[in-house]
Amino acid sequence: MSRRKITPTTILTDSEVRTVVAGVRVYFAEWFDRVPQRPDFETGVRLGSLAKRCEARRREMRLSIAEAARLLQVPQYRLKAIEDASPGYIRGKILRAYVVHLGVSAWYKRWKRANPALATRLESDGAGEQRDEPDEGS
Repeated sequence: MSRRKITPTTILTDSEVRTVVAGVRVYFAEWFDRVPQRPDFETGVRLGSLAKRCEARRREMRLSIAEAARLLQVPQYRLKAIEDASPGYIRGKILRAYVVHLGVSAWYKRWKRANPALATRLESDGAGEQRDEPDEGS
């Protein structure tokens, strides 16, 4: 059985996501057992490739976060949330606009097929419980 090469922008299969999450839980078991609100590692793993793909493409385009935000007329922190894999601050309309602006729509469609529940959650703007809004200029 050959293994495929996995990069930060690789869209992981469900099996690969389960393997990564299980590894994280084993590696951090002692810490994980002490944390009252356990982080959602699966969301982070699934969102990671999308975050890295957007960041890599933005850098290829030689755009700063500030420039991209200005072009899209959105707060910088919303784009940072996408690139930082912070689901609580991601808004579906902005995510879709960013993906189109970056020219990664076809890749994003493949990511959505591999992550349908998370994609639906992100695009419905119900991604997280985070409600504190950072300053618009940040």
